[in-house]
Amino acid sequence: MLIRFKRQVLFTIILSLFTFGYSIDLLSNIQNMGEKNARGYALPFVSSFGTALNSGTYYSASTHKFLGFDITANLAYVPIPDGDMTFQFFIPTLEPIAFYNPFDGYNYNLQLNSDELYPSDRTASTIFGTNEEKTFSPNQDYVIEALEDQFLLSYAEAQILSENIMGEIPTFEMVGGFDFSTMGAVMPQISVGLPLDIDVMARMMPKTNIDKVGEVSMIGFGGKIGLNQFIPFNIGLLPRISFGYYMTNMDFGDVISMKNTMTNLQISKKLLFLTVYGGYGMESSSVDVEYTWDGGDLLGTVPIKFSMDGKNESRITAGVRMKLLFFSLQGEYNMGDYDAYNLGVSFTFR
Repeated sequence: MLIRFKRQVLFTIILSLFTFGYSIDLLSNIQNMGEKNARGYALPFVSSFGTALNSGTYYSASTHKFLGFDITANLAYVPIPDGDMTFQFFIPTLEPIAFYNPFDGYNYNLQLNSDELYPSDRTASTIFGTNEEKTFSPNQDYVIEALEDQFLLSYAEAQILSENIMGEIPTFEMVGGFDFSTMGAVMPQISVGLPLDIDVMARMMPKTNIDKVGEVSMIGFGGKIGLNQFIPFNIGLLPRISFGYYMTNMDFGDVISMKNTMTNLQISKKLLFLTVYGGYGMESSSVDVEYTWDGGDLLGTVPIKFSMDGKNESRITAGVRMKLLFFSLQGEYNMGDYDAYNLGVSFTFR
Protein backbone atom coordinates (compact mmCIF):
# COMPACT_ATOMS: atom_id res chain seq x y z
CA MET A 1 0.00 0.00 0.00
CA LEU A 2 1.33 3.42 -0.92
CA ILE A 3 0.08 6.84 0.22
CA ARG A 4 0.96 9.29 -2.53
CA PHE A 5 1.10 13.06 -2.39
CA LYS A 6 0.77 13.91 -6.09
CA ARG A 7 1.69 17.13 -7.90
CA GLN A 8 -0.93 18.73 -10.13
CA VAL A 9 -1.89 22.32 -11.04
CA LEU A 10 -3.85 24.61 -8.70
CA PHE A 11 -3.52 28.26 -9.56
CA THR A 12 -4.68 28.53 -13.16
CA ILE A 13 -4.81 31.67 -15.29
CA ILE A 14 -7.15 33.63 -13.00
CA LEU A 15 -5.27 32.91 -9.80
CA SER A 16 -1.93 33.56 -11.48
CA LEU A 17 -2.87 37.24 -11.38
CA PHE A 18 -2.28 37.00 -7.65
CA THR A 19 0.86 34.85 -7.67
CA PHE A 20 3.00 36.04 -10.59
CA GLY A 21 2.04 33.02 -12.68
CA TYR A 22 3.21 30.28 -10.31
CA SER A 23 1.36 27.00 -10.91
CA ILE A 24 0.77 25.59 -7.45
CA ASP A 25 -1.44 22.61 -6.77
CA LEU A 26 -1.81 23.59 -3.16
CA LEU A 27 -5.35 22.28 -2.69
CA SER A 28 -4.72 18.88 -4.23
CA ASN A 29 -1.49 18.40 -2.29
CA ILE A 30 -3.02 19.41 1.02
CA GLN A 31 -6.01 17.11 0.58
CA ASN A 32 -3.59 14.20 0.26
CA MET A 33 -1.98 14.97 3.64
CA GLY A 34 -2.83 14.47 7.26
CA GLU A 35 -3.31 17.59 9.37
CA LYS A 36 0.21 17.97 10.77
CA ASN A 37 1.90 17.60 7.40
CA ALA A 38 -0.61 19.96 5.79
CA ARG A 39 0.28 22.54 8.43
CA GLY A 40 4.02 22.17 7.91
CA TYR A 41 3.75 22.19 4.13
CA ALA A 42 1.43 25.20 3.82
CA LEU A 43 2.40 27.47 6.75
CA PRO A 44 4.98 29.47 4.76
CA PHE A 45 2.35 30.04 2.07
CA VAL A 46 -0.11 31.40 4.64
CA SER A 47 2.51 33.73 6.13
CA SER A 48 3.99 35.00 2.86
CA PHE A 49 0.77 35.30 0.86
CA GLY A 50 -0.89 36.99 3.83
CA THR A 51 2.01 39.44 4.07
CA ALA A 52 1.65 40.21 0.36
CA LEU A 53 -2.10 40.77 0.61
CA ASN A 54 -1.62 43.08 3.60
CA SER A 55 0.78 45.28 1.61
CA GLY A 56 0.02 48.43 -0.35
CA THR A 57 -2.91 49.52 1.78
CA TYR A 58 -1.76 53.17 1.68
CA TYR A 59 0.83 55.42 0.05
CA SER A 60 0.05 58.61 1.94
CA ALA A 61 -1.48 59.42 5.31
CA SER A 62 -3.58 62.10 3.59
CA THR A 63 -7.19 61.33 2.85
CA HIS A 64 -9.15 62.29 -0.25
CA LYS A 65 -11.51 65.19 -0.43
CA PHE A 66 -15.19 64.24 -0.44
CA LEU A 67 -15.73 61.83 -3.38
CA GLY A 68 -12.13 62.13 -4.45
CA PHE A 69 -10.74 58.74 -5.41
CA ASP A 70 -7.83 56.72 -6.69
CA ILE A 71 -7.61 53.44 -8.57
CA THR A 72 -4.45 51.52 -7.79
CA ALA A 73 -2.71 48.37 -8.98
CA ASN A 74 -0.34 47.03 -6.33
CA LEU A 75 2.38 44.50 -6.95
CA ALA A 76 3.73 42.96 -3.72
CA TYR A 77 6.88 40.86 -3.48
CA VAL A 78 7.80 38.76 -0.41
CA PRO A 79 11.16 36.93 -0.08
CA ILE A 80 10.88 33.56 1.66
CA PRO A 81 13.24 32.96 4.64
CA ASP A 82 15.57 29.96 4.32
CA GLY A 83 14.06 28.39 7.44
CA ASP A 84 10.69 28.10 5.70
CA MET A 85 11.95 25.95 2.84
CA THR A 86 11.66 22.69 4.84
CA PHE A 87 9.64 21.11 7.64
CA GLN A 88 9.71 17.86 9.60
CA PHE A 89 7.39 15.28 8.03
CA PHE A 90 5.03 13.70 10.56
CA ILE A 91 4.45 9.93 10.57
CA PRO A 92 1.03 9.11 12.04
CA THR A 93 0.58 6.49 14.74
CA LEU A 94 -0.20 3.12 13.19
CA GLU A 95 -2.88 0.76 14.37
CA PRO A 96 -1.71 -2.71 15.55
CA ILE A 97 -1.17 -5.08 12.62
CA ALA A 98 -3.04 -8.38 12.78
CA PHE A 99 -1.14 -11.43 11.50
CA TYR A 100 -1.33 -15.22 11.64
CA ASN A 101 1.60 -17.10 13.14
CA PRO A 102 1.89 -20.46 11.36
CA PHE A 103 4.50 -21.65 13.88
CA ASP A 104 1.95 -21.95 16.70
CA GLY A 105 -1.37 -21.55 14.82
CA TYR A 106 -2.55 -18.39 16.60
CA ASN A 107 -3.49 -14.86 15.48
CA TYR A 108 -1.66 -11.89 17.00
CA ASN A 109 -1.51 -8.09 16.86
CA LEU A 110 1.90 -6.54 16.30
CA GLN A 111 2.56 -3.17 17.95
CA LEU A 112 4.94 -0.89 16.03
CA ASN A 113 6.47 2.44 17.09
CA SER A 114 6.31 4.85 14.14
CA ASP A 115 9.36 6.80 15.33
CA GLU A 116 11.50 3.66 15.22
CA LEU A 117 9.85 2.12 12.18
CA TYR A 118 10.65 5.00 9.82
CA PRO A 119 13.88 6.96 9.17
CA SER A 120 14.82 9.51 11.83
CA ASP A 121 15.63 12.17 9.20
CA ARG A 122 12.23 13.28 7.92
CA THR A 123 13.13 16.64 6.46
CA ALA A 124 10.73 17.48 3.62
CA SER A 125 10.13 20.49 1.40
CA THR A 126 7.47 23.03 2.13
CA ILE A 127 5.56 24.50 -0.78
CA PHE A 128 8.56 26.79 -1.43
CA GLY A 129 11.32 24.16 -1.06
CA THR A 130 13.14 22.13 -3.67
CA ASN A 131 11.17 19.83 -5.96
CA GLU A 132 12.89 16.76 -4.50
CA GLU A 133 10.30 14.17 -3.51
CA LYS A 134 10.89 12.17 -0.34
CA THR A 135 10.00 8.56 0.42
CA PHE A 136 9.73 7.32 4.01
CA SER A 137 9.83 3.51 3.96
CA PRO A 138 9.43 1.16 6.94
CA ASN A 139 12.52 -0.58 8.30
CA GLN A 140 12.19 -4.37 8.01
CA ASP A 141 14.95 -4.94 10.55
CA TYR A 142 12.89 -3.10 13.16
CA VAL A 143 9.83 -5.24 12.32
CA ILE A 144 11.92 -8.40 12.81
CA GLU A 145 13.17 -7.12 16.18
CA ALA A 146 9.60 -6.26 17.25
CA LEU A 147 8.40 -9.77 16.35
CA GLU A 148 11.28 -11.30 18.31
CA ASP A 149 10.69 -9.14 21.39
CA GLN A 150 6.87 -9.29 21.52
CA PHE A 151 6.36 -12.97 20.63
CA LEU A 152 9.68 -14.59 21.58
CA LEU A 153 10.28 -15.81 18.04
CA SER A 154 13.61 -16.89 16.61
CA TYR A 155 15.28 -14.58 14.10
CA ALA A 156 14.49 -17.01 11.24
CA GLU A 157 10.79 -17.18 12.21
CA ALA A 158 10.53 -13.40 12.61
CA GLN A 159 12.19 -12.84 9.24
CA ILE A 160 9.70 -15.11 7.47
CA LEU A 161 6.70 -13.44 9.15
CA SER A 162 8.03 -9.94 8.43
CA GLU A 163 7.84 -10.53 4.66
CA ASN A 164 4.04 -10.55 4.74
CA ILE A 165 3.75 -7.88 7.45
CA MET A 166 5.85 -5.41 5.45
CA GLY A 167 3.13 -5.44 2.78
CA GLU A 168 0.65 -4.14 5.35
CA ILE A 169 2.77 -1.17 6.45
CA PRO A 170 2.38 2.08 4.49
CA THR A 171 5.23 3.78 2.65
CA PHE A 172 4.81 7.55 2.72
CA GLU A 173 5.73 9.65 -0.28
CA MET A 174 5.98 13.42 0.10
CA VAL A 175 5.76 15.70 -2.90
CA GLY A 176 8.54 18.25 -3.32
CA GLY A 177 8.09 21.98 -3.26
CA PHE A 178 8.03 24.33 -6.22
CA ASP A 179 11.57 25.61 -5.82
CA PHE A 180 11.03 29.35 -5.68
CA SER A 181 12.13 31.85 -3.08
CA THR A 182 9.50 34.58 -3.36
CA MET A 183 5.75 35.00 -3.15
CA GLY A 184 3.91 37.78 -4.92
CA ALA A 185 0.44 39.20 -5.35
CA VAL A 186 -1.18 41.70 -7.71
CA MET A 187 -4.02 43.59 -6.04
CA PRO A 188 -6.36 46.07 -7.72
CA GLN A 189 -8.06 48.45 -5.29
CA ILE A 190 -10.06 51.66 -5.17
CA SER A 191 -10.18 54.30 -2.41
CA VAL A 192 -12.85 56.99 -2.04
CA GLY A 193 -12.99 60.05 0.22
CA LEU A 194 -15.85 60.65 2.65
CA PRO A 195 -16.66 63.52 5.02
CA LEU A 196 -14.85 63.88 8.36
CA ASP A 197 -11.43 63.20 6.81
CA ILE A 198 -12.25 59.52 6.17
CA ASP A 199 -11.20 57.25 3.30
CA VAL A 200 -12.72 53.88 2.46
CA MET A 201 -10.97 51.22 0.37
CA ALA A 202 -12.20 48.13 -1.48
CA ARG A 203 -10.52 45.19 -3.23
CA MET A 204 -12.41 42.50 -5.12
CA MET A 205 -12.10 39.50 -7.41
CA PRO A 206 -15.52 38.05 -8.30
CA LYS A 207 -16.20 34.35 -7.73
CA THR A 208 -14.53 32.39 -10.49
CA ASN A 209 -14.88 28.66 -11.11
CA ILE A 210 -11.52 26.95 -11.60
CA ASP A 211 -11.27 23.34 -12.72
CA LYS A 212 -10.39 20.93 -9.86
CA VAL A 213 -10.54 23.78 -7.33
CA GLY A 214 -14.05 25.17 -7.37
CA GLU A 215 -14.91 28.78 -6.68
CA VAL A 216 -12.04 31.17 -5.97
CA SER A 217 -12.82 34.68 -4.80
CA MET A 218 -11.29 37.67 -3.04
CA ILE A 219 -12.88 40.58 -1.25
CA GLY A 220 -11.25 43.28 0.82
CA PHE A 221 -12.30 46.45 2.53
CA GLY A 222 -10.98 48.99 4.99
CA GLY A 223 -10.39 52.62 5.58
CA LYS A 224 -8.57 55.29 7.51
CA ILE A 225 -9.30 58.47 9.38
CA GLY A 226 -7.06 61.54 9.49
CA LEU A 227 -5.87 62.37 13.01
CA ASN A 228 -4.61 65.91 12.38
CA GLN A 229 -8.16 67.20 12.78
CA PHE A 230 -7.97 66.27 16.45
CA ILE A 231 -4.71 68.15 17.11
CA PRO A 232 -5.32 71.62 18.65
CA PHE A 233 -3.74 74.61 16.89
CA ASN A 234 -2.65 72.53 13.91
CA ILE A 235 -1.36 75.08 11.35
CA GLY A 236 -0.33 72.62 8.68
CA LEU A 237 3.36 72.25 9.56
CA LEU A 238 2.97 68.79 11.04
CA PRO A 239 3.13 65.71 8.83
CA ARG A 240 -0.16 64.06 8.00
CA ILE A 241 -1.12 61.31 10.47
CA SER A 242 -3.87 58.71 10.02
CA PHE A 243 -5.14 55.52 11.60
CA GLY A 244 -6.18 52.69 9.27
CA TYR A 245 -7.76 49.25 9.35
CA TYR A 246 -7.94 46.83 6.39
CA MET A 247 -9.16 43.27 5.77
CA THR A 248 -8.64 41.03 2.73
CA ASN A 249 -10.30 37.60 2.51
CA MET A 250 -9.80 34.84 -0.06
CA ASP A 251 -11.57 31.52 -0.53
CA PHE A 252 -10.07 28.58 -2.44
CA GLY A 253 -12.85 26.17 -3.33
CA ASP A 254 -14.44 24.43 -0.36
CA VAL A 255 -11.07 23.65 1.23
CA ILE A 256 -9.33 26.88 2.28
CA SER A 257 -10.75 30.13 3.61
CA MET A 258 -8.11 32.82 4.23
CA LYS A 259 -8.46 35.98 6.35
CA ASN A 260 -5.91 38.79 6.53
CA THR A 261 -6.09 41.96 8.62
CA MET A 262 -3.90 45.05 8.94
CA THR A 263 -4.15 47.84 11.53
CA ASN A 264 -1.66 50.67 11.09
CA LEU A 265 -0.62 54.15 12.11
CA GLN A 266 0.33 56.12 9.00
CA ILE A 267 2.48 59.24 8.65
CA SER A 268 3.48 61.19 5.53
CA LYS A 269 4.95 64.48 4.41
CA LYS A 270 4.61 66.05 0.95
CA LEU A 271 7.70 67.66 -0.59
CA LEU A 272 6.81 69.22 -3.96
CA PHE A 273 5.83 66.29 -6.22
CA LEU A 274 7.22 63.70 -3.77
CA THR A 275 5.53 62.26 -0.71
CA VAL A 276 7.56 60.41 1.89
CA TYR A 277 5.43 58.03 3.94
CA GLY A 278 5.70 55.28 6.51
CA GLY A 279 4.13 53.78 9.57
CA TYR A 280 3.80 50.89 11.96
CA GLY A 281 1.26 48.12 11.54
CA MET A 282 -0.08 45.10 13.41
CA GLU A 283 -1.22 42.35 11.06
CA SER A 284 -2.52 38.80 11.01
CA SER A 285 -3.15 36.03 8.50
CA SER A 286 -5.12 32.84 9.15
CA VAL A 287 -6.72 30.01 7.22
CA ASP A 288 -9.54 27.61 7.99
CA VAL A 289 -8.98 24.27 6.26
CA GLU A 290 -11.50 21.46 5.88
CA TYR A 291 -11.29 18.29 3.77
CA THR A 292 -11.30 14.48 3.93
CA TRP A 293 -7.97 12.64 3.86
CA ASP A 294 -7.78 9.10 2.46
CA GLY A 295 -5.07 7.44 4.55
CA GLY A 296 -5.34 4.09 2.78
CA ASP A 297 -6.45 0.69 4.05
CA LEU A 298 -4.54 0.85 7.32
CA LEU A 299 -5.37 4.42 8.35
CA GLY A 300 -8.78 4.77 6.72
CA THR A 301 -10.68 7.90 5.74
CA VAL A 302 -10.03 10.77 8.13
CA PRO A 303 -12.04 14.04 8.25
CA ILE A 304 -9.61 16.94 8.61
CA LYS A 305 -10.59 20.35 9.95
CA PHE A 306 -8.20 22.89 11.45
CA SER A 307 -7.24 26.55 11.60
CA MET A 308 -3.73 27.90 11.20
CA ASP A 309 -2.22 31.34 11.83
CA GLY A 310 0.60 32.82 9.78
CA LYS A 311 3.83 34.08 11.35
CA ASN A 312 3.31 37.67 10.18
CA GLU A 313 2.34 39.85 13.15
CA SER A 314 3.82 43.33 12.68
CA ARG A 315 5.69 45.53 10.22
CA ILE A 316 7.41 48.90 9.81
CA THR A 317 6.78 50.60 6.46
CA ALA A 318 8.91 53.17 4.65
CA GLY A 319 8.06 54.42 1.17
CA VAL A 320 8.08 57.25 -1.34
CA ARG A 321 5.47 58.37 -3.84
CA MET A 322 5.97 60.47 -6.97
CA LYS A 323 2.92 62.25 -8.44
CA LEU A 324 2.64 63.73 -11.92
CA LEU A 325 -0.74 65.23 -12.80
CA PHE A 326 -3.36 62.51 -12.19
CA PHE A 327 -0.93 59.61 -11.98
CA SER A 328 1.41 58.50 -9.24
CA LEU A 329 4.06 55.85 -8.76
CA GLN A 330 4.92 54.59 -5.29
CA GLY A 331 7.32 52.08 -3.85
CA GLU A 332 7.80 50.84 -0.29
CA TYR A 333 9.73 48.46 1.91
CA ASN A 334 8.06 46.64 4.79
CA MET A 335 10.22 45.17 7.55
CA GLY A 336 8.54 42.56 9.71
CA ASP A 337 8.23 38.87 10.46
CA TYR A 338 8.26 38.51 6.67
CA ASP A 339 9.80 41.40 4.73
CA ALA A 340 7.85 42.72 1.77
CA TYR A 341 8.29 45.12 -1.12
CA ASN A 342 5.40 46.85 -2.84
CA LEU A 343 5.18 48.82 -6.07
CA GLY A 344 1.98 50.66 -6.94
CA VAL A 345 0.62 52.67 -9.87
CA SER A 346 -2.41 54.89 -9.31
CA PHE A 347 -4.83 57.11 -11.16
CA THR A 348 -5.77 59.79 -8.64
CA PHE A 349 -8.43 62.45 -8.45
CA ARG A 350 -8.29 64.13 -5.05
